[in-house]
Amino acid sequence: MKRVLTGHELTVTMSGQVFFQATIAGDTVRFCFGPANGPRATDFPTAAGDGRTLSTWVRARQQR
Repeated sequence: MKRVLTGHELTVTMSGQVFFQATIAGDTVRFCFGPANGPRATDFPTAAGDGRTLSTWVRARQQR
């Protein structure tokens, strides 16, 4: 997978295909994914064995 953040537009591709796109604010975004073929996550808590994945992505600062 490849994540590209240009301004406030986030594009995630997998094997060259767009997996998802989002418009975000700020420099940090959090995603919580439910298990494959399971219910969609509607909140952020996770627990061992629940099949959920919580990701926090932070915009990299540009090197000078």
